[in-house]
Amino acid sequence: MLFPYDESGDHTYVMRGMDFPLGIVFVGADGRINAIESAPAPGPNQDGNDIQRTGTGKYVLEVPRGWMESHEIGVGHRVTIDRS
Repeated sequence: MLFPYDESGDHTYVMRGMDFPLGIVFVGADGRINAIESAPAPGPNQDGNDIQRTGTGKYVLEVPRGWMESHEIGVGHRVTIDRS
């Protein structure tokens, strides 16, 4: 899932109510990946509120955890976001 923001800034994502682990990808306005944060799914007795990942970007992309690594995509790589 892609989350576009009007401006680049710090964004915190919380794993509240998630059923599966995520890779959270922070992408700058220039299309370069600034950070990739791994976030586990909450355990059976957790609500996920304490599982938080913060990064800087104009876009934040959520993918299944490990997807970026399995496709050899990392920090510094450029992504294209077609806004049409």
